[in-house]
Amino acid sequence: MVSNTQENPRVLSSDEDLGISPIVRLEIYGILVLAFAVGLFAALVTFNPIDVSPQTTIRTEPIHNAIGPVGAHVAHFFLSAVGLAAFAICGILAYLGLSYVIGRQSRITMTDVWGWLGVILSSVILLHLWMAPTELLGNPPGGVGGEYITEIFKAFISGPGTLLAGVTLLVVSVVALSRRSIFELSRLIAL
Repeated sequence: MVSNTQENPRVLSSDEDLGISPIVRLEIYGILVLAFAVGLFAALVTFNPIDVSPQTTIRTEPIHNAIGPVGAHVAHFFLSAVGLAAFAICGILAYLGLSYVIGRQSRITMTDVWGWLGVILSSVILLHLWMAPTELLGNPPGGVGGEYITEIFKAFISGPGTLLAGVTLLVVSVVALSRRSIFELSRLIAL
């Protein structure tokens, strides 16, 4: 069988054929991820619930969101899903994007993935416990995800048990991400 590149000389088989080195390719990915993180942060900071209100079928006022109507809806999606933990997602994405842009390849292990997921999950649980029934930016502080998860936990292990589980998950996630013992981290924090 003849490969696609032999049949059609215009079809390229890999990045090397394009003259893109793996380092440049990672920089491009880093720029895209960093741009998304900055755009998401700008959309979150300038989010106004009126921009996505179902009552406004005909828009007579300008959009308040810095990224426009798409930014308003993306921010609404993140805020309604995970609440203020959306800002943590911005930080995670900015860290990953920046590490690739500056050439420091971040090796992402399963420990990192589970650690970041633990930080986000514990954040939505703790935000809901601490601030519910308050709404911030038209959404629950931990988002709908935090609301459901926390209420299910509370049904099984009560409020104090849920608080203990949330704090434990946060501490375990920070230890896993930092790859330092809890005692070493406590000494660094005490300085």
